[in-house]
Amino acid sequence: MNETYYNGKYNIITTDMDLVKEIFRIKKQELDNDEVFSGNLILNKEFDKLDTEKIFSLPLDENTIYVNDVKYSANWQECEIDDSILYCGSFVLWIVGNQHRTPQNLFGQMRQHRIKVKKIWDSL
Repeated sequence: MNETYYNGKYNIITTDMDLVKEIFRIKKQELDNDEVFSGNLILNKEFDKLDTEKIFSLPLDENTIYVNDVKYSANWQECEIDDSILYCGSFVLWIVGNQHRTPQNLFGQMRQHRIKVKKIWDSL
């Protein structure tokens, strides 16, 4: 058994990658090597300047996802997440990867699993 929980490595998934396949590859590597990646950054658009060191310094747990923006409404079906950038741990990454299998939007998935949604730019 591994002595440390996190391996100190981070994944960056970009638009030219198949999100579901990459998440499966990451989870398989974690299981095969008895390790957990320290963080996962998903970029669904290109950013001119992005300070990944600052992003990777944000605190992560099994209950948090950082997003570009979130819009709330009294009706949860009208709530939405701007997923142009997502930063999360491995547990939440698996939920993001399986989001395509449910009729809910990403906000509904995060709400269902009691994941805290935080704006990344407010947290930096």
